[in-house]
Amino acid sequence: MKGRHLFAVATTIALSLMVHTTRAGAEPTKIQNCTTITEPGSYELANNLETCKNKGGVSDCLVIATNFVTIDLRGFEITFCLPGTAAVRNLVRGDGITDDGAERKGIVVRDGTVSNLRIGINIGVSEGAQIDRMRVFGNTQVGMTAGRGSIVTSNTARDNGSSGIEAGFASTVSGNTARDNGNDGISAGGSSTVSGNTTSFNGEDGIAVFHSSTVSGNTANGNAQDGIDVVCPSNVIGNTAASNVINNLNLLAPGLCNIAHNLAP
Repeated sequence: MKGRHLFAVATTIALSLMVHTTRAGAEPTKIQNCTTITEPGSYELANNLETCKNKGGVSDCLVIATNFVTIDLRGFEITFCLPGTAAVRNLVRGDGITDDGAERKGIVVRDGTVSNLRIGINIGVSEGAQIDRMRVFGNTQVGMTAGRGSIVTSNTARDNGSSGIEAGFASTVSGNTARDNGNDGISAGGSSTVSGNTTSFNGEDGIAVFHSSTVSGNTANGNAQDGIDVVCPSNVIGNTAASNVINNLNLLAPGLCNIAHNLAP
């Protein structure tokens, strides 16, 4: 009996160790420096990242070189530390998070800040990406780009040199804020759903969306060109646009759009 009891105890301990090892193995990989990610999996920042410290001031910070990668910034920031003259900074400044121009699948980026780089999040050729709760500001070009079929939600893009948020064909862009960007606040490809966003004081259109899309419940005020610019046929429903310089609501081929309940004097 004693032998059986000891065997049972030993078995229980062994199973517990196996469970612990499995759980530990499933923990996200910590990122402490700018790097290239070559293995699929879950990653999270352990601290703020500055490219000039971690990569000698050369180019991009996090390069995604594989599919099915999740990066959780955990509230931390990726930035460029701004040494030297403006001319030198622009030569060495790269992207915060990038697919390096190669089509990747299954990319998720969430919960952090990217600032003072070239493009904050540059995954514009990757399909089906998710960008959630990110803040991109002060980047010299676009705040964030996402490829076709992407989901871009609850982000803030401000004071970027070009557009704030760019999403590809058949994307969902919802609950974002874009203001004071050099070009469009938000733009999306055809067959997209663009809803519940707020754009203001951007250098061109507040929201620009291509055909066969649904554009609903957005607010666009004080933009330097059109508040909301949509290519028809599309559904354009329940938007508010006021005090934009050229048009509050501009529809290309308006007779082909389904238009209802917009406040755009």
